[in-house]
Amino acid sequence: MSGERIGIHNQGNWSPAKNGGGVVSDQPGGGVPGAEHTEYYGGYLICESIGRSNIPIVAACPKMLKALIGIRRIIMCSVDMSDEMTLIDDAIAAATTPITPVQS
Repeated sequence: MSGERIGIHNQGNWSPAKNGGGVVSDQPGGGVPGAEHTEYYGGYLICESIGRSNIPIVAACPKMLKALIGIRRIIMCSVDMSDEMTLIDDAIAAATTPITPVQS
């Protein structure tokens, strides 16, 4: 899956920000206000104001999505696991569906 674009999220490697209680990427993109303040955040801002205990799971989201898509491919060739496939499909759809902009 290397190089394959999955979903609509920033395709860089995500990690905890060095300041601001957030998550950053090593690649630009995502349109988050403040993302250009790479020196402060230690990368391109994905999100901030996250509780410390939630930062690792948010930073891992792109890797988890890739793993979930890979597991789905394996299960498709396996025994009947239609209930599990529905859960996987719902999770993949939730992670790759664009959201509409907030109306002000």
